[in-house]
Amino acid sequence: MQLNIKPNQSIKLINNLYHLPDDKLFYKQYKIRFPSELILDKMKKVNLSLDDVFTIKDNSDYDDGKKEKIMFDYIKYLDDLNDSLLLTIKALTPFPQNHQDDREVTKWLKKYNSEHYTQFKDATFSDNEFIRLSSNNIKHDDVRITFMSLNNFNNKKVYGFYICDIIDENELSGPKPEIHKPYKNATTAYSFNHFLLRSAGIVFLNFYWLNKIIFQKTKNKPYRDNTIYYFFNKLSEIEHEFFPDEYKIKYAKIIKNEKNITVMYEKFIGNHPVDNINNINWTLKFNGRDNKSNEKLPYLSLAYSNKTE
Repeated sequence: MQLNIKPNQSIKLINNLYHLPDDKLFYKQYKIRFPSELILDKMKKVNLSLDDVFTIKDNSDYDDGKKEKIMFDYIKYLDDLNDSLLLTIKALTPFPQNHQDDREVTKWLKKYNSEHYTQFKDATFSDNEFIRLSSNNIKHDDVRITFMSLNNFNNKKVYGFYICDIIDENELSGPKPEIHKPYKNATTAYSFNHFLLRSAGIVFLNFYWLNKIIFQKTKNKPYRDNTIYYFFNKLSEIEHEFFPDEYKIKYAKIIKNEKNITVMYEKFIGNHPVDNINNINWTLKFNGRDNKSNEKLPYLSLAYSNKTE
């Protein structure tokens, strides 16, 4: 399973959506925007936000307040992109008799196009949970972002962040447990490198399966657009240097040559001492009336155990 993207050409999904035959123009009855335009506009917002992320991803030793907003925006735009794909399924569903609209698109799809919705959900839901959980917490909870860095097993300085919340009644804060899963008794975080490549892998996965489910083996005419190429081309620059637990989690492998970009979604292959980390730094924030930091710090127990071995 892979995605091939040529410069100045879009992918199969956008090609098929742009060249919809007249008997598939149901989006007009739902008063939904032209589906290819809808997805590309969401993608352009992701691209603009990604440019901002690149300005901070290798320079997070201090927190000026703007960096948190940059990360919040990027996560929310990714979530909006995912929502637009569900809206696209609705736009391509024949207009039902006795139609009753529902502002919540998932409820609508379960009622009027459960087949395509279930197929898409089964293929992508567990991967999309990564973005969905983070976005929901940003929208509905009083979370914040703490930035950090560490030297990984290659002795490369790797920058990252975690979504932080109060985790007990003593005002202890730390990585939100449902977002950042523990690793070898240590709390964890996201490296910028893996977070961006993982999000790219999910974008690829969603595009691949939506096209496969809706259009199957339809032969598509090309459509000239550079939006999606720009996204994966930008991310092809990222080094595969991660935090210890991330080597076991799938991410986008992006291979670029003169003719095209190839995207795959895989785990790291190799057997390296990824737990050998050191020189961990955090941009600690202060809590409570006494203005003291009281934070559970990612990877601290892992780094400590390495020193005692």
